[in-house]
Amino acid sequence: MINPTVLSGDLATACGFHHDLRMGCPLPEELEVDVTAADISRGKPCVADECAVALAVKRTLHEHDIKYVAVTVTDRDVHVIQAWAGPARWYAHDAADLVKAFDDLDAIEPRTVSLVKVAR
Repeated sequence: MINPTVLSGDLATACGFHHDLRMGCPLPEELEVDVTAADISRGKPCVADECAVALAVKRTLHEHDIKYVAVTVTDRDVHVIQAWAGPARWYAHDAADLVKAFDDLDAIEPRTVSLVKVAR
């Protein structure tokens, strides 16, 4: 975890920008997420906010000081909400086969998943 540094009342965070401490860093346009063996073993099949990919996304956001209130995963995209009163952000991902296999209780291996922000 990278510790933010306070400079002249602003917050210099892990992303290098100065912004409100309550929001953490803004969501990036693209994100690489490592789905680990621990995510796979702790994940719950057919539970959009607790599957292996969702756990990996949550961990990665936390590691980059990006605050969120909800993360859900479908076979096509990842939905991230940073604040209940704020807009939702959608990411396309390249892991449809991994999500389907996990939900079908098939064996899956750890891998990196690429997320790309899409307009909705």
